[in-house]
Amino acid sequence: MQTIDSLSSTIAQMIPKYALVLDTGSIIKSTISEENLMQLTRYLPRICKDLKPGDHLHKSKLYIYRLTTQFVIFLLSDKDNQEIVSLLDEIGDQFTLKIAREFKLHVGSTLGSIIKTIVFSVTTERGPELMDWLVNDNSLDDKDAYKIAMKTMLNLTDELEGAKKKILFFQPFLMYDALGISFLFQIPFPGARGGSFDSALTILVDFRYRAIIYSLYKELEDILHLYEPKVAKEFQKTYQEDICLTKDDFNGLLIDLKHRIDQVDLSMLDSEILMDEMLGAVRKLNEL
Repeated sequence: MQTIDSLSSTIAQMIPKYALVLDTGSIIKSTISEENLMQLTRYLPRICKDLKPGDHLHKSKLYIYRLTTQFVIFLLSDKDNQEIVSLLDEIGDQFTLKIAREFKLHVGSTLGSIIKTIVFSVTTERGPELMDWLVNDNSLDDKDAYKIAMKTMLNLTDELEGAKKKILFFQPFLMYDALGISFLFQIPFPGARGGSFDSALTILVDFRYRAIIYSLYKELEDILHLYEPKVAKEFQKTYQEDICLTKDDFNGLLIDLKHRIDQVDLSMLDSEILMDEMLGAVRKLNEL
């Protein structure tokens, strides 16, 4: 995006460490370390609640500038305060209207709107297999779904007891510019080694929204816990060792899962942290 490139160039000429984020938690561009960026985005609800568009906060080396209702800028710099304020004034004059036009408020956005695909995979007696997938992004095909399934199941390579405990975890799929939300579990099945097959549901979402996805861990875990027995029951009913399953065998369940995920509001969870407490915590960031 030309406006973002121009804004980034204007900032980088003076300040090398910065981040451009939306109030939804979407990270547009950042040169701040991932660890510190995740800490900063945790406070977006409080920032957007207390900071009016056009205003900024300054604490130690951190500057937080709310350019528009939806757009927030983080700057890390030890330069003279007046230099930074002058830069913020310049940014406000040059970019407020442009950013407001490009990043309009999206009312009622949900988690389902940023899903790229949902993949169901199982390690059978033949090894890791792609069972079914639901595509929400036309740039992905069956080969991509297979790669996603394999990468997910390979997380169990050194686990002697496999997915004995149900667990949700995140992993990057950078080639798809996506973050993977993976839920590992076991499906009891007669004849399977140990009496069950290791299985996984993996949801790929737009990588820019990783901050909000991390904040929704518990809600995502609850949803996948709910759907795991439904998927297991359908697999037990459908799978036969000598029959190769085809796409759509589990599609109804995956569509139902997406509809449930689509009910999750795509907004940062509100924070009860006071602004002074937030700024005190921010001072402890590694780069400050």
